Amino acid sequence: MKKLVLLITIFTVALALPSIAQTNITGAFVGTLPSATLAGSTGGDITFLNLTKADTLSTTNRSFTIISFSFSAKINGAAVNITSTSNQINADMKASIKKLVVGNQVLFNNIKAKYKPAGSTHNLASMTFTIK
Repeated sequence: MKKLVLLITIFTVALALPSIAQTNITGAFVGTLPSATLAGSTGGDITFLNLTKADTLSTTNRSFTIISFSFSAKINGAAVNITSTSNQINADMKASIKKLVVGNQVLFNNIKAKYKPAGSTHNLASMTFTIK
């Protein structure tokens, strides 16, 4: 009977706390990885204003934090590739973004996120935005 009560309690807590439900007994992440987001979007059309105002990449699951990513764009025919070792859009990226025009595409790839409860690192899907 005590085992049944304990099992029901654990199950109830797991349902109430999604971050616990997504871990196994060792604390490792189990489940569908979140999406990376920029200005609340996972890709597609973005206004120049919204792109220039964005400062960070985040995820659709608060248990994950972006720890690095790459930024790629073609500016005046030249490929630009810049890496960030945090979730921040750095000064070089911001300077490149200011040179973009309507119709240009921006790629955020090699996105790595840390799962906070276990400290494990996961690769997230790339995001492509088109300036509108």
